[in-house]
Amino acid sequence: MSLIDWTDGLAIGIGSIDAEHRDLISHFNDLHQCLEQCLPRPRLLDAGDALVKAIERHFRAEEKLLSHLRLPNGIDHCREHADRHAEFLLGAQDLRGRLADGQAPRLTLDRLALSLTEFELVRCDFEMVGHLLREGLAHPRDGDILTA
Repeated sequence: MSLIDWTDGLAIGIGSIDAEHRDLISHFNDLHQCLEQCLPRPRLLDAGDALVKAIERHFRAEEKLLSHLRLPNGIDHCREHADRHAEFLLGAQDLRGRLADGQAPRLTLDRLALSLTEFELVRCDFEMVGHLLREGLAHPRDGDILTA
């Protein structure tokens, strides 16, 4: 059973970001399966490392997009988004640390997954898309990003 199921309601409309979100969900589900199956610690650590690396990679991509925002509200959102990223990444690193200590932190994983789908992926990223659209950095019909 999956921890997180991708639905169209999670899509923000920018193909590359949606693909990264699906990848993050895949890593969450992989670690969840490892915990559910009580797999050996090396496998848990590999899954935890892969999750943290995927989060870091995704956040770098989003922050690169956000760095192009120039209007005051966009700049404020960029700061808030970066703060949320830092907080979320600390949670992921804490999860990885607990795995290294031999714990099976299912509740920590569940809370992080909920944060991803309820805040990070849904609210904050939809706001990001709004700012990108307002500043002409994304195409309103197909979500293509107009800046690299």
